[in-house]
Amino acid sequence: MEVELVGKEGILFKDKAEQVVIPGEMGYMGILENHTPLLSTLKKGKVMIDKNGFDIDKGFIKVSDNYVIILAEK
Repeated sequence: MEVELVGKEGILFKDKAEQVVIPGEMGYMGILENHTPLLSTLKKGKVMIDKNGFDIDKGFIKVSDNYVIILAEK
């Protein structure tokens, strides 16, 4: 699936990935290929895109048609 992580500085990550783990409001959540469409807020924690980790303070995620976009504040 295509994954894009955008912060105030610009695009932090843009590439294909097999797995994304995000700090959702109700706890950590895993996103894999063909995930159900999702729109959610994120809380402070670590976004893991495959083996790449990014610390965020808060943000939003949208998942649709094997495309994941994360808008985050660091």
